[in-house]
Amino acid sequence: MNLRVLPLLMVAALSLPAHAVTYNFVQTGFAGGGVLSGSFTANDLDHDGWIYGLEVSAFSMSFSGNAEFAAFSHTKANFNGIGYKVGDTVIGGHEESYLQTSSSKNGRFINYDAFGWPEFTIPGRLTEDPAGKVLTSSQLIQVTAVPEPGGWALLLGGLGAVGRVVRRRAG
Repeated sequence: MNLRVLPLLMVAALSLPAHAVTYNFVQTGFAGGGVLSGSFTANDLDHDGWIYGLEVSAFSMSFSGNAEFAAFSHTKANFNGIGYKVGDTVIGGHEESYLQTSSSKNGRFINYDAFGWPEFTIPGRLTEDPAGKVLTSSQLIQVTAVPEPGGWALLLGGLGAVGRVVRRRAG
């Protein structure tokens, strides 16, 4: 391969349009135990460095339950909104960072909120009406991006190309 072509190929690969990324999240620290976990797939369509509600294409969340609060699951249909700073490791740790879901089934209305605002922070709060139950977490939502196979393939291909060039120069 001509060495002049390699930089052009790299620029072309890096200039591809943004694509959706899947993020996993988990939250512990609820009184009485229980784990909230889930995932969302989103694309920063306006390139502002934040993921907001309309940029989310898939969403799922579940709470494992504990003695005070029964287990439940929420899907995209229950999703009310999100504010996630791309690349951050938490939701709810600073201004504009939030997650909200709600559902109503068999007379059980469940709401989940996590907020980060200058005046106050709510790391996580589950409410159930009409039972009047409230369960809070002392921990922020931890977020990790799921590695994409295409990204790994590009990395391995690049390393292979560099190795080939080094080998040609040595031989």
